[in-house]
Amino acid sequence: MSHWKPAHFPHRVELNPRALPTDSSYPSSLLPILNPAGFSAAAQEIRGWPGYRLTNLVPLPGLAASLGLGGIWYKDEGSRFGLGSFKALGGAYAVYRLLAAAVKRATGREPSSAELMGGADAILDAEEGRLIQDPVRHTRDIFDRRMTTRSVTTAAEAEFLPRPAVTRGGTRIAVAINVDEPSIVDNIDPAHCDGIGLTRTEFMF
Repeated sequence: MSHWKPAHFPHRVELNPRALPTDSSYPSSLLPILNPAGFSAAAQEIRGWPGYRLTNLVPLPGLAASLGLGGIWYKDEGSRFGLGSFKALGGAYAVYRLLAAAVKRATGREPSSAELMGGADAILDAEEGRLIQDPVRHTRDIFDRRMTTRSVTTAAEAEFLPRPAVTRGGTRIAVAINVDEPSIVDNIDPAHCDGIGLTRTEFMF
């Protein structure tokens, strides 16, 4: 990959017309979303997670030369924490912040991620948007029944999966799937879909 050249690959290089000049200050309108203090806190927290290491940068000299650029480096997130993508890393940090905030509301002190991993159980209910810290037996039973119902529903849906996608009026519907990694392509059953609609390239290199 590092010496690949797009000999017959039509391409063009475009600049983002809305990009700020390199000497511009950080827009104040973006500070509530991501600010230096928040970025530093996230970086410090994630660097302390087990298995942390710097992201690999893979040089692509062949591609850079063919495009007339001094250099191109590919940021390979494939092996970081076994998540396969920087997007999943952000999600993990967001869940930690959600859990830590809930504990702080209940105890008055914000725990570290290490403390959370060694502490009491919690149920993160994504369907209802709830976080239940140290749930009682009755709450656990309700959640377990919901998970059982979900498993039964998933099994029932699997029976319909091979059937043609057709409306009641007989209109055929084309079904295109998302592909996260190459192994999915190997396991695609043509009876389940008509093709690929979205390819997540950050998982593939």
